[in-house]
Amino acid sequence: MRIDSVPPNELLSRYNKIKGQAPVNRDINIKDEAELTNEAKTVSVALKTVKATMEVRTPEELAHIEKVAQQVREGTYSVPSRKVAEKILGLYK
Repeated sequence: MRIDSVPPNELLSRYNKIKGQAPVNRDINIKDEAELTNEAKTVSVALKTVKATMEVRTPEELAHIEKVAQQVREGTYSVPSRKVAEKILGLYK
């Protein structure tokens, strides 16, 4: 399907028409504004609350994470293959 556009000679004539004109002074102090609806504000607050809640870790979780990280750094971290297989098979039940 062909989409018709403005012919090149029409573009050239429009350009030549405005080429000699002085630039239009526009108010430089115009500022963009956006206003959120109450619903959007509520969603934003809820999202921030959920993110803050998700990032909280208990001292026990932090200790376990550090323990596993240390084992990985030392090369001593291993998971029994039987546990891995059970978890994989559990996904398909």
